[in-house]
Formats: sequence, C-alpha cells, structure tokens
Amino acid sequence: MQGSSLLTVKQVATALGIDERSVREKLQLGTLKGTKKTVGQKDQWFVHQRDLDAELVRRGQSPINQPSQMAETSPMAADFATPPVYAPNVLSA
Repeated sequence: MQGSSLLTVKQVATALGIDERSVREKLQLGTLKGTKKTVGQKDQWFVHQRDLDAELVRRGQSPINQPSQMAETSPMAADFATPPVYAPNVLSA
C-alpha cells in the first residue's frame, strides 16, 4: 500500500531538512506522528511515509509520495512513451 512504509529518523530528518535530534524531539512532543519499536535491545522511532507527507504539506512543501511525481521519475514511464514516427525515405527521381 502506498504511503505505509516506515522511515527511519535519519530519512525523515533528511526529507525535512532538519537534524535527527529535532526529529526525535518532534516525535516525543507529538508534533510529528511516529511509532516507537524495539530493535534489538533499543527503542527506535519510525515514521510512516504518509505522516512525513502530511508534515511536508503542513510546511507548504510537496509530499514525497505523490503519484504524479512517481510517474514522471519512474524509469518505466519511458516504456509507455509514444514511439517516434518514422517517415520512409523518399528518393526523388
């Protein structure tokens, strides 16, 4: 399902243009939605892609997971492009 992938604090920080500590503070304060999971013996924060997209929209930025952006940047988009039309070479006599 699109928008349901979990992102690390580092990925979210990069997308928002802030440091990882600020992301963790936002998560602890509840100003950014996230999920805390135990990985090994440590608790780590994760953010759903849809929640990052919502934060980007709130900031007036484009969400990362927009379908129109995906289509434009997808390597498969070229597979569906209209093929060029070739005119036969006409030699004049």
